[in-house]
Amino acid sequence: MKVLGIIVEYNPFHKGHLYHIKKAKEVTSSDYVVCIMSGNFVQRGEPAIINKWARTEVALNYEIDLVIELPFVFSMSSAEYFSLSAIKILDSLGIVDFICFGSESGNIKTLNKIADILVNESNKFSKILKFHLSKGISYPSARQKTLSEFFNINLSKEITSPNNILGIEYLKALKKLKSTIKPFTISRLGNSYNDEKLSGALSSASSIRKVLNDNTISIDSKLIKIENSIPEKSLSIIKREFENNLCPVNTKFYDNIIISLIRRYSSAELKNIPYISEGLENKFKKNSNLFSSIDQVIKHTKSKRYTYSRLQRTIFNIMIGVNYNDFNLFQDIKSPIYARILGFNNNGIKLLLRIKNNSIIPTSTKFSKFYNSCNSTINKIAYYDRLSTDLYVLGYKNPDHKKSGQDFTNKFIRS
Repeated sequence: MKVLGIIVEYNPFHKGHLYHIKKAKEVTSSDYVVCIMSGNFVQRGEPAIINKWARTEVALNYEIDLVIELPFVFSMSSAEYFSLSAIKILDSLGIVDFICFGSESGNIKTLNKIADILVNESNKFSKILKFHLSKGISYPSARQKTLSEFFNINLSKEITSPNNILGIEYLKALKKLKSTIKPFTISRLGNSYNDEKLSGALSSASSIRKVLNDNTISIDSKLIKIENSIPEKSLSIIKREFENNLCPVNTKFYDNIIISLIRRYSSAELKNIPYISEGLENKFKKNSNLFSSIDQVIKHTKSKRYTYSRLQRTIFNIMIGVNYNDFNLFQDIKSPIYARILGFNNNGIKLLLRIKNNSIIPTSTKFSKFYNSCNSTINKIAYYDRLSTDLYVLGYKNPDHKKSGQDFTNKFIRS
């Protein structure tokens, strides 16, 4: 009984994701698949286009046996902490044999070598990194330059390609946790992760979201445009969410909430939000007074130092109200965590029985178990999860589905 773990967002689920699942099972000879999936907000710093229950339902229709939610405080973190927390959950379950991720590189040896350098950072590496950071560029750019100099070859593709970046962080996490999970990677097919132009069967999630968010065409026209890129069941669920006015959810729906908060907060209060430093709070204050949309605020705040995704994550941490003390607590590698089950199929029941006997973290389909936990850290993580969902649903067009507390009332998905 071999178990594969994968880390996903399915925003939305497309044919490239289906290829990844099938190929990963083939490469690892796995019988079962557990996925850690971001909740209602995703790592690039924005709300998921459809909610976590609909995305869970899709996943269970396409060879995923068990879906576990990655809590908000981790799904809206940097690549490093997003990856560390997801790997930590997989490792803590005590049943996962392999992890397989897509990458532009497709070369596990190269990615592993880079991960080794980053985990065991030498004084020489640290000095080069600090030098590049002193030039006012972003951390990812500084790290890329440092690694290229360290290896004396151009590693720009390995370090700047989105899936490679996450892959390296997964490998780092496995090493930090001294995990026995064996890593594999498969080459990503189709257009690039950030490509916004549809390219047939293997179009990127970004290009599909662009179509779904296009207000100039009808719902039927949107579905026709993406039908070659989306598996049948996924397309059917997206259609259903559209018909129920629960899709698409995007950043602009939260303009008024976030702009009003930034205008209300003092600079000192903003400084207590994760990722805000070096006067960034003053830029946010200035631009929120000048503009009425999140997109405009970010465009006029962005610099070499701060990437668009980092600023988006910061914006939504402002909305949810995550503070630095809690954020630092959650990032501690020894900090407790939990596994909230969003859904499972018949094979998933077998996995849950094994997890019950092997897991070193609390696992449940009942959100209240974590929300009411006597462990203060678990309780706080769940508090932010609840709040993130309560605010996420305000992005629905359907007023009947904007009620708070849906983490308690929405049941797990059984396929």
